[in-house]
Amino acid sequence: MSDDDPMATIDAVAACVAGEDANLRDNEIVRKEAEAAQARLEAIQTFKEDFVSKMRGAFDVMDGLLGELNRQLHKRSFHGLAYRFARQEAPGYRDMTRSSSGRPILGWRKPLLILTVENLTSFHRQVREARQADVCVVYTGGFPSLTVIRVLRHLLRAAPTPPRLFHWGDVDAGGARIAGHLEDSLGTAVVPHLMDASTVRRFGRAGRAGDVRALSRRPGAVGIIARTIAETGLLLEQEAVDPVPVGNASGSVPHQRGG
Repeated sequence: MSDDDPMATIDAVAACVAGEDANLRDNEIVRKEAEAAQARLEAIQTFKEDFVSKMRGAFDVMDGLLGELNRQLHKRSFHGLAYRFARQEAPGYRDMTRSSSGRPILGWRKPLLILTVENLTSFHRQVREARQADVCVVYTGGFPSLTVIRVLRHLLRAAPTPPRLFHWGDVDAGGARIAGHLEDSLGTAVVPHLMDASTVRRFGRAGRAGDVRALSRRPGAVGIIARTIAETGLLLEQEAVDPVPVGNASGSVPHQRGG
């Protein structure tokens, strides 16, 4: 571009601004769509819990009426015979109130793994290219919102056994803080997925990591990720890595929280 062509400069700047504006709008739409999907999931779960609670209350009322009816029948004799009514389970039907006692109506057929994914492109690729029947994949939309945390808490409470929680995100200071926030908010250990030193050396790039020394001293996933950054001197955008099933990645190595 020549300084003697001011119109070309103006057109180039206008095109750049238009492109950035379109990107911002697209990102905002994607974020809003993800938030709406998470809010819908939470609303459905809340509705189910409320519905079963009301059903349980109705059954309690029915039990009370049945008990009163039997007390009255106990005082009467029909040709020398006493009768009473009893509630009987219908074969082939599931007792929703019993199955939901103490936990949301959400059951898993086998031990569950949860994988949180920071970025939308990687989330879509994970569920399309590396789908696993026993892995629930949750998109965090960058730093997880309160809605995302609530959904994850529902999943953790609903599992019959404590599920292992994996996280796949960018290997940078922000990615480390996201993993730490998940651990702090959910009170469970997070296993970094595809965020190990070997993967970072293979797909990472040089960049300004900032001072991660304080993060590297922290326990749990945040410290592991920060120490990987310090060790390799590289950063990694997760979109640069192809998805793999959880447990098949060299970076999916369990750790004990606090050490």
